[in-house]
Amino acid sequence: MEKMFVWKVWWLAVGHLDDLHPEWEVRDLRGGVNFVDYAYIPNRFFEMMIECDGFGPHWRDISRRDFDRNSERQNLLLLDDKKLLRFTYDGIREQPSRCQQTVLYALAKWGQTAPGKGVKLGVYERAILHYSLTFKGERMTPAMVAKELDISSKTATSYMQSLADKGYMVAETSPTGRRMGFIATRPKLTQKR
Repeated sequence: MEKMFVWKVWWLAVGHLDDLHPEWEVRDLRGGVNFVDYAYIPNRFFEMMIECDGFGPHWRDISRRDFDRNSERQNLLLLDDKKLLRFTYDGIREQPSRCQQTVLYALAKWGQTAPGKGVKLGVYERAILHYSLTFKGERMTPAMVAKELDISSKTATSYMQSLADKGYMVAETSPTGRRMGFIATRPKLTQKR
């Protein structure tokens, strides 16, 4: 199931496996050692833990004691300011695009900011910039962004124009002046400190 998450969700949402670590060891607040299915750690300021839960071994066949321990483990991770996403086997298998959107929203919301001098960006702006990394300097259209983020083309255009106004994207126009799409001007997102 963890492999299915990588190829049906992570790879399609993020476009690379850099900084994604399987079976990551995490120490909790009480000094206990736990493992999460994946940890995404692009730098020393940002960590996102990912769990992939099958119904059988994680929930249906679990004892009351293990159920309690699992809940306490999650509580300790969250109390230690760890960012945690949980995906189910059925969600990964049957609704991978929903899971992809969740990954993109999490990366955009939890501490990832665009490079620059304190320019505030909204969640959708950050998600668009993160999605732009998969284009490697090629043109993105609002229709592509709308489909990826499940928003309207008009909304995507508005956010992309806002990013262009802030210097993070450049509108590409035809010789007649018709806007054809946008190109991200910065290759990487940096961490908020």
